[in-house]
Amino acid sequence: MKSYKDYIDLKDVLFKRAYCAKELESYEELITYCDVAHKVCKNNFKLYLWQGIAKYNLSLEEEAIKYLNKALNLNKDENWTYYYKAECLRNLGNFDDALKCYEDCLKIFSENIKALIGKIQCLEQLKEYKQALECTKELLSFDRENEFALKYQSILMQKLKQ
Repeated sequence: MKSYKDYIDLKDVLFKRAYCAKELESYEELITYCDVAHKVCKNNFKLYLWQGIAKYNLSLEEEAIKYLNKALNLNKDENWTYYYKAECLRNLGNFDDALKCYEDCLKIFSENIKALIGKIQCLEQLKEYKQALECTKELLSFDRENEFALKYQSILMQKLKQ
């Protein structure tokens, strides 16, 4: 029979293995460790977030969204949860919902370059060129040499002229 100390040790070992798999970008292994860790550590925000990120990196966007939603139900203050959910939604062609997630991410950390780039891409897909151009200016205000923003600024100006 396992003692309380065994339970804590098992939980720590599983969590550390999941963390290592995440750092090594071994996504299948990460999912396996997270699944097992959830059995001894129910409703753990980081495990859900990591599973969502792993599923995203394996191009399993719909499954990723389920885990990211579970993470958001536990903690709405982590900008990367919104970012990865937005990326999944954008990959699925759901630009309106992706845009909302990017905006939620940016409310938490306004200088998240990846989220601003995703927001610009969504706005372009939604043909909101003027708003996308404003976002490129915002991005350039704190990253003056951002290649994406510099390139998209001219593309968006051309689209506005059409």
